[in-house]
Amino acid sequence: MRSERASEATTAYRIALHLQRRFAYRRFANYFKSVWNYIDLANLVLFIVSASYWAEFVRHLSIYSPQKRWGVLENLNGEANFMKLNNEDAREYITFLEDTQELVDLRSKQSIINGVALLLLVLRLLKNLDFQPRLGLVTRTLSHAATNLGHFIMVFGLVFFSYSIMGHLGEWERGAKRQQRQRTIYI
Repeated sequence: MRSERASEATTAYRIALHLQRRFAYRRFANYFKSVWNYIDLANLVLFIVSASYWAEFVRHLSIYSPQKRWGVLENLNGEANFMKLNNEDAREYITFLEDTQELVDLRSKQSIINGVALLLLVLRLLKNLDFQPRLGLVTRTLSHAATNLGHFIMVFGLVFFSYSIMGHLGEWERGAKRQQRQRTIYI
């Protein structure tokens, strides 16, 4: 709970600092002339969205109540019709599974958003390294190579996607899921 409060306080401080820098510009339009300001703004928005997903996850977790045992089957010792269901408990179990899936979905969405936010944080770190000549060498090199890197990433993505499609067609018979196929092709 303390770490959540510390994270919220840090995010609020970063938002205030960002707004202070924004108002330091004479005109609002001057603020958006730099690409780095877009990256900063996107990073802040992603942190806010991530915090909202976390709050939603905690809210769902507070009402989440798994049972030790689910009495889905009506009679465990019956001689015939072994799979006759207790409808009320079966409905509760299905609701429990849906709640569990919702919790998993919230956490996976938050993980994806945190991954993108982490990439943006690396870009912000590179921006902040630009103040010193030796440390700024990395930033200047990447900015000069940005066009070539963009083309490389585009060609790499096309090749990776085509291998993924071939792997999808090749492993379709085995019944592997799409994510498993892409992971197999990537490795």
